Amino acid sequence: MRKKINTLATYIGLLGVTLLTACSTTSHYDISKEYVALQAAILSNSQHIKYIEIPSHGAAGDSMAIAMKGAGNAASLRKALVELSDEGGGTIVVTSTNPALSKAVIEGAISEKQSMFANTMLIYAGGPSLSMELKPLILQSGMEYGFIDITKTKK
Repeated sequence: MRKKINTLATYIGLLGVTLLTACSTTSHYDISKEYVALQAAILSNSQHIKYIEIPSHGAAGDSMAIAMKGAGNAASLRKALVELSDEGGGTIVVTSTNPALSKAVIEGAISEKQSMFANTMLIYAGGPSLSMELKPLILQSGMEYGFIDITKTKK
């Protein structure tokens, strides 16, 4: 019985350390929606622009969603990309107050190798280092790529 309690206490302690680490390392930014909309209009050569803001669920929730490559949000983005491509194309802007979360959602949405989204542009509104990681993946899926740096904006 004592061994079970010690093991449980160890797991609870590790969970606490993990949560504290996640809280201290997750970057969140205020997003100026007007700035993102203006930049998207400049970058896009389409009048058909959709905006998808991935909601943050706090450090622990975001960490789990990132580990699962965006889960349900990735499925929703994939559906929106397929619909936009089927409609003849356009632009989708993806952003979140947590840039790593929107990166994970994008990766999850375009992870299937057969994904090709004709006449579609994806604009990632997030951080510059994550943008460099996403760009080749997005271009490989047949989309055009655009980037808006939200780390320099104020609400």
